[in-house]
Amino acid sequence: MTRHRKRRFKIRSMYNWHRYVGVTAALFVLILSTTGVALNHTETLQLDERFVTTGTLLDWYNIQPPKGPPSFRIQSDWVSQWDTRLFLNENLLGEFPGALLGATRVDDIIIVAVPGRLMLFTPAGELIEELVGRQGVPAGMRRIGLLADGRVATRGAHGIYMADANFLTWEETDQAVDVSWSSPQALPGEIYIKVARQYRAHVLPLERVILDLHSGRIAGTAGVFIMDAAALLLIFLALSGTWIWIFRILKQRRHRKSAPHKVRATP
Repeated sequence: MTRHRKRRFKIRSMYNWHRYVGVTAALFVLILSTTGVALNHTETLQLDERFVTTGTLLDWYNIQPPKGPPSFRIQSDWVSQWDTRLFLNENLLGEFPGALLGATRVDDIIIVAVPGRLMLFTPAGELIEELVGRQGVPAGMRRIGLLADGRVATRGAHGIYMADANFLTWEETDQAVDVSWSSPQALPGEIYIKVARQYRAHVLPLERVILDLHSGRIAGTAGVFIMDAAALLLIFLALSGTWIWIFRILKQRRHRKSAPHKVRATP
């Protein structure tokens, strides 16, 4: 095989490799480019505020609802805590730190207690007011309930306290006072299924999925290595494409130098 034929074989082989690698890398280029553009506009697209609701994808991330969440019955309604999320029936109330201590109702106000904090909600789940320690909530609150006259009572670190009608002042009362304490109960199965669906629908932000798709982590360790390999393919495409381009330029120059000059005919 002559030197010229060897050179032609090398450039043809490089061109074929460039073409095959380009076809293979096309899918990864699409994934990286589309996810990259989306991540650059996270705030505009509200990716951190939109959540995945597809059951298959939630199962892939192993997002499962907790079993036996703390729950309290208020007449015909239920308040339950799923991690840091509080639900009134199947409606999300919001995220509040601390363990759910209990819940009760006075007229059209639902009172939910967590350590050092009382939240007042409408029956529709709208937050009316949030009371904390500096607003007179008894320190070391452990339970919440109702007195016989309908006033709210709490058991604190130093005794039992009852609130006035506007929750502005708390008065310590006799330890022997009759209080109907809010006690945890098992959440009915029908409500559990509805709340579990709502819980899973507010756990996985769309931004997390796009980030994992961009990095390959959506497929675990193997996915990261696949994306690393895709990056190497792109590097190969850049180098091989440059090499082919330089070779063609040099070939064209050699062709011009070796081509015979045309002599203009004299009249």
